[in-house]
Amino acid sequence: MDAVGILRWGHDWLMRQVSGMPEAGWAEPAVGTWSARDVLAHLSSYELLLSEVLAPFVGETVPTTLLSRYDDGFNDREVDARAGTPWRDVLAEYREAHERAMAIAVRMPAGVWPQVGTIPWYGAEYALDDLLVFQWYGHKREHGAQIAAAKDRAGG
Repeated sequence: MDAVGILRWGHDWLMRQVSGMPEAGWAEPAVGTWSARDVLAHLSSYELLLSEVLAPFVGETVPTTLLSRYDDGFNDREVDARAGTPWRDVLAEYREAHERAMAIAVRMPAGVWPQVGTIPWYGAEYALDDLLVFQWYGHKREHGAQIAAAKDRAGG
């Protein structure tokens, strides 16, 4: 599997969905009580989390502690932490976090991605490449579609 390619593809697909979003579209409901801006804030927190997950595999640490707070309340807490943040700033945070994660991902030893048991906090039976497909690529596809629907409703 091309893990770096999957990360790039998911990011590029999401950026196509947010491209051309009208200003009012960011306030459009996207899923549950979350607006399109909130969904992007949610995805931004996952990009930050990805750097934290990958960093130890290349001998680095990153200045977040998201993994220690990754529980049932994680999503709402992270979206709430960005409440009132303009969508442009949320998008900038997402992009910067993605660039940071990619800078780590390209340095990952290829044999680590499929190695089962490297992420016991996610599940001892999973490997990093499973995590990427389920938690990052699939996640972006799902939420990107919700953002795209909000964009359509807003006339974008």
